[in-house]
Amino acid sequence: MSQRGFPGFFATLQYENSPHISPERVVSVLGVKRRELAEICRLRPERFRLAPTSADVQGSLRNLVRVLGAAYDRFEDERQLVFWFKNCPIAPCDYRTPAELCAQGRALDVLECLATQRC
Repeated sequence: MSQRGFPGFFATLQYENSPHISPERVVSVLGVKRRELAEICRLRPERFRLAPTSADVQGSLRNLVRVLGAAYDRFEDERQLVFWFKNCPIAPCDYRTPAELCAQGRALDVLECLATQRC
């Protein structure tokens, strides 16, 4: 993966001078629309605009970032990581993609598969 590693990648998702994850930066990295990110995070799209630093928004974004972080070193670049997140079916999880599993509230299932090398 890139020389900056996951900490550098993670920093690109952060609001400047803030401990919060920026929904807009996640949208940009994933190449999705705000509505799609809302589906993945199991939130209404307006939550990102009205309360981007609220506990529910930040908790959902943290779960998504946990999945990306756990898979980060498996890929040569961030583009491949995002492709995997959006498109790769995971056999032990009913052949759902990591994005679909997050949208179902199953981020922990993805993390378990990654930890046990089953995906």
